Amino acid sequence: MLQSILLAVDKSASSQVAAHYASYLAAELGAVLNILHVDDTRQMEFGAYRMEGSAMALAARAQLHTHEMAEMRRHDDELLSRIKAHASTVGVSCRIQALEGVPAREILAATTNSDIVVLGRRGCSQRTHPSGRLGEVIEKVLHHATKPVLLAGTEFESFRRILLGFDGGKAAHRIMLYAMELAKLLALPIMAVCVHTNSNKARHQLDSVEHYAAAHGLQVVTRVAKGHPVQTLLDMAEEDDLLTIGSFGEGRLHEWLLGSTTMAMLRSASQAILLHR
Repeated sequence: MLQSILLAVDKSASSQVAAHYASYLAAELGAVLNILHVDDTRQMEFGAYRMEGSAMALAARAQLHTHEMAEMRRHDDELLSRIKAHASTVGVSCRIQALEGVPAREILAATTNSDIVVLGRRGCSQRTHPSGRLGEVIEKVLHHATKPVLLAGTEFESFRRILLGFDGGKAAHRIMLYAMELAKLLALPIMAVCVHTNSNKARHQLDSVEHYAAAHGLQVVTRVAKGHPVQTLLDMAEEDDLLTIGSFGEGRLHEWLLGSTTMAMLRSASQAILLHR
């Protein structure tokens, strides 16, 4: 189920961290690592996001000096070579693809043949926004990807536990499947947490997690908690946890990726976060 990992990179420091996570997972899972870099054609007009790769973008690109184009390609090649070299040191098979276009669009197209997508927490083109938004590329991928997306932590940490935020919704059940498979393949303990004002309802929701784990020969620790869902998860998280959550779930977590709550978590959590809508 997890045999192909898509790593989308740019020249940001966050992408370098994401590359470590992707190589680590590919090595542990015996998966193929597909590395994708997309030059954003919309930046050709004074760095502004005003074009969609149409004739205007082509015309703007034609105005660039030859040495500037060569320099861009050289930096791209160096970036991809460094990532491939690191992956090779841990025995990971890589496929590299360098494209031009609209990054989110190309990344989403590439997810078709991948089982999981790995991204840096903040790309080099993503500016700090007063609302705490993540940036266009990450937000579009999170909202439209049909595969789970792993956002790298601030620093690379090999995983020691999987912490599953579970609210009983469809997205929570989908991410549970990936959390359980990763726990089995990586030989990691897993804790499932349900944050709810009604303890009985929370326990009922966690019953499905325990039943699934038992049916697949896994042990899971479950916890019921009250409070703010995201803050509660952050308080329970350890430094080397992989946080997993359904990004468009039901109940109190339904707005997780739609408002400031998610942004606050992604700004505050140092851990890697695996999301699925």
